[in-house]
Amino acid sequence: MNAKKSEARELTPACRACARCPICRVSDEEWEKIDALIPVYRRARGVLFREGERPQGVYVICAGQIKQWYGDERGRRFLWRTSGAGEVLGAITLLAGQSYPTTAEVVAPCLLRFIPRRVFFTLLEEHRGVERFLLEQTAQRLYEVLGLLRAFTLSRTAVERLAWLLYRLWVEERGWEVGEVRLEMSRQEMAERIGVEAVETVSRLLRRLVEAGVIERERGVTLIRDAHGLRRLCEREEG
Repeated sequence: MNAKKSEARELTPACRACARCPICRVSDEEWEKIDALIPVYRRARGVLFREGERPQGVYVICAGQIKQWYGDERGRRFLWRTSGAGEVLGAITLLAGQSYPTTAEVVAPCLLRFIPRRVFFTLLEEHRGVERFLLEQTAQRLYEVLGLLRAFTLSRTAVERLAWLLYRLWVEERGWEVGEVRLEMSRQEMAERIGVEAVETVSRLLRRLVEAGVIERERGVTLIRDAHGLRRLCEREEG
């Protein structure tokens, strides 16, 4: 049996326990109706949708991980984000009536709910809790977009973009509270997130941040020690 399919069968949805999921946060009565209407299914790997396709509905991630990325005419890929349990994919695109701006690919076995277009709009009309919590999640995605826009318009060098990426991940984890954050993000993923082609380049950039005293690296784990130092660095780095 395929290992990924076997792993997918062992997954169980964290329904009613996921603080980020617009569906799990509604009342018990609303959730029971939604759960009966939109069943969970398993997906071990593959592409959910591709950049440029028209959306037929939205996906809710109940468990697992999905990467969203986009490319250019030269075949380069830029990783937009990695999404996990509780996140809704495609809602903004569907509401805007546009084609997908990214490709979504399953990178770890997932449990998903697919909500067709007509059912999705009915859901928003009949279950106001879903609408409210989806708006909260959409606002968070907008914040991420603004951070990404800032990184690529104001940052002059790759090390600035990496510093800003790590700082933004620290904010997402700590919520502005003082403290350290451990990131188990690969160098390849960092490269895709900041738009550089070579993993070796990321290694060199990480060494610069270690030398600056703002992070530590050990066995592939990045420990953010000084988040505000990261921000100061990305704002003044000259290359």
